[in-house]
Amino acid sequence: MARLQCKCGQQLSNSTNPEIEYKVFSDEEWISLLDRTDAGENPINFVGNSVFFWKCLNCKRLYFFKDNLDKPVAVYQEEINNDILSK
Repeated sequence: MARLQCKCGQQLSNSTNPEIEYKVFSDEEWISLLDRTDAGENPINFVGNSVFFWKCLNCKRLYFFKDNLDKPVAVYQEEINNDILSK
């Protein structure tokens, strides 16, 4: 379980808000998961993915991690130009 403060000030924690964590699978990892599931392994126990992200429920920033939760390797937030949206 880990915790991180978003740039918007929101506290993120995968123990109190597990819905913030998303796993990213490469095609190779996904095929491996399907093969292992076909072989009877429970997909919940699969730990083959190496990239995952947290999504802030407040500002929608994405914090990308690789292999662990020590420190994000990238942060993404789309800038929306309201002038374009109003046209």
